[in-house]
Amino acid sequence: MPEQEIQSGQEAAAKEIEKSWVQTVRDQLAGANQSVDARLRTILQCKMVGNEPSLLVAPELAEDQPQILEYLHEFTASNSLSLIEDRRRMEIAPIIEQRRINTPNMAMGLSLLLKQTGMPGPTRSLSSPHTLKRGNRKINVAELVRLGAAIQPKSRKIVFLPNAFVRTRLLGETENMVGHACKVAASGASDDEQNNPTTVVQFEARDFHALGYVTNNQFVANVYLAGGPIANPALWTHFYNLSETPFSCQIFDSPYPGQMYGIFYKTYYIELDEHIVELTRSTTDAA
Repeated sequence: MPEQEIQSGQEAAAKEIEKSWVQTVRDQLAGANQSVDARLRTILQCKMVGNEPSLLVAPELAEDQPQILEYLHEFTASNSLSLIEDRRRMEIAPIIEQRRINTPNMAMGLSLLLKQTGMPGPTRSLSSPHTLKRGNRKINVAELVRLGAAIQPKSRKIVFLPNAFVRTRLLGETENMVGHACKVAASGASDDEQNNPTTVVQFEARDFHALGYVTNNQFVANVYLAGGPIANPALWTHFYNLSETPFSCQIFDSPYPGQMYGIFYKTYYIELDEHIVELTRSTTDAA
């Protein structure tokens, strides 16, 4: 084999190794239909059942959402989980009420991560009600991955230690985290949104992946728990983080064999005041 071919192959391998989690997910998603189909979304919950890590699904999933069930069978088989039908109804409302009463460690951790990476002021609280406010921009889970990958080459990288709340989700791990923040225009943005692009933030560690964005007076963050192509779905964090509360599952269909893609994630809505929003705009512009 010519020396030039060997060298180019080594360079390609090195670039593959250097890819971050968000860049890898973006590239894998390229083979799937990235439009969000509500028929391919559901709520799931994990817990220990008889000392076995298990994924609980509604019994009607087989009839109503067979593609999701197909993906979940592959996911549980690949990650040594049991798949169990749970006849109790899992609703969104109890999760929201629980967050009103007792802010989860993950939400507190995300709020402190904003402060650690340069956002001044006190620790931010969850929005109440815990939902996207009227008039605020909604960026879907796949588009946010694309934006997270887009900001990495153009943003300043911040390296820091995880705060105490995040460490509890990492089971005490103290490895460095990496943060990125930059302004970028989302796909399909209006002329006004093109002139005022969205501030996108990424936090990443070996077992922690979060992407968020500022929209008016809210910071919306997705914590990515698991997923991947149906041929190789994987846990992206510790099982413990899937078992605290129910989470969302979004499937992206594909015309190509083995390219159906799944993402398990939790969304948090965090309050920002107008002063902080303006400061964030000027800071990311400077970066």
